[in-house]
Parts: sequence; structure tokens; C-alpha cells
Amino acid sequence: MFIIDELLLAPLKMFTEIVEKIRDMAENELYGEDKIKNELLKLQLMLETGEITEEE
Repeated sequence: MFIIDELLLAPLKMFTEIVEKIRDMAENELYGEDKIKNELLKLQLMLETGEITEEE
């Protein structure tokens, strides 16, 4: 009985793993350390060139 259960649930488990992997990749893209560093560097450059002020 357990073998049949495993066979029937395998596609669902695979789908769940894929969805979790996609979620993790999306979170990393939005909130990852590299993303934040790039944004800070961009803002620093904009500040230095006068495109934005210290308050902005």
C-alpha cells in the first residue's frame, strides 16, 4: 500500500519542490544581498553626481 501511495503522491511532491525552488529564487532576486548592494551603489552614484539630494 505504501508503494502505491508513494507513486501516486510523487508528482505532487515534485510539483511542490519546484514551486518552492521558484519561490526561493524569486525572493533572492527581490531581497538578495547582491540586489541590495547594487541598489545602494546606484544611489551612491546618483548622490555623487547630484541627481538626488541627501534627503531623497
